[in-house]
Amino acid sequence: MDTCPPLSQFFVPLLVLVSDGEKNVRQSAKVIADDFGLTDRAKSETLKSNNEPRYINRTHWAATYLRAAGLIKTTKRGFVAITDQGVKFLKDHQAGISLKDLKAIPAFKEFHEGKG
Repeated sequence: MDTCPPLSQFFVPLLVLVSDGEKNVRQSAKVIADDFGLTDRAKSETLKSNNEPRYINRTHWAATYLRAAGLIKTTKRGFVAITDQGVKFLKDHQAGISLKDLKAIPAFKEFHEGKG
């Protein structure tokens, strides 16, 4: 894959990774990039604002969104683990998770609307 996928495509891979235990988000980004088959060109795609690789940024945002939805929790700085709610949610959404799916969770809806 020559370009970084959209944010929503990072939700399921990150949940799957953390479903077998605590993971470092930054290291998870590299595993997810390899699973996507991102080329070196795609991995070198950076944000204009701070030169951070886009796939790492999207993994961190996926973690933020999943945490806001209560599907993962921070265990220590830079590390996350799946919650019981996340296990259940993943079983029902293995084919994909959209922003609309997350907005169906009240905690995420509040977060996304700037209330949480």
